[in-house]
Amino acid sequence: RIFKRSWVFFFSSWMLGVYVYKIKPTYMVVQCPVIGGLAAVFYSKIFRIPVLVEIHGAHYFFPVGKSVGSKLAHCFFKFFSRISFKYAAKIRSLSLDMSNRLRAVYGEDAYAKSVIIPTRVDMSLFSLSKANYEISGSLKLVTIGALSETKNHKSLIYDLAKLSVPWELTVIGEGDLRSQCETLAYIVTIG
Repeated sequence: RIFKRSWVFFFSSWMLGVYVYKIKPTYMVVQCPVIGGLAAVFYSKIFRIPVLVEIHGAHYFFPVGKSVGSKLAHCFFKFFSRISFKYAAKIRSLSLDMSNRLRAVYGEDAYAKSVIIPTRVDMSLFSLSKANYEISGSLKLVTIGALSETKNHKSLIYDLAKLSVPWELTVIGEGDLRSQCETLAYIVTIG
């Protein structure tokens, strides 16, 4: 989201050199190949410190929306991610699918550096069997993620509107589809 609030992180990440010189870390980990990633790989070469670059989103592989802004953001991230991936010691992927997308978009060299480290969500928490599936009161849902076509919040809102039980949806996130989702939620709740 470099075009909105994250520009501050992008520019402040270049202060990293001061901290690397002062603290002398043995490794660096950066969450975004561009915001923080470019500075990290730059300083990793100067100070000869290996850096692990993480990828957490689809926007590195394809535009997450249909707007011109989404397409430009994707091109921006794709161009600058190539630099970070070239100089990274390792690239963290969340899944085999993400590693395969890394190969398809960025090539064999990036794929060879990829290491799969799944999300830190304990999936066993979601595999418990309930004794009773009856809904009492209102159904309460929370979703955290970018408001983009790939997350499909609009379908969630449509499907919730079809339920015969009262529901509450809390959406935490930003994105191109925010105003559309807000409008849709307003329309379906007033009926």
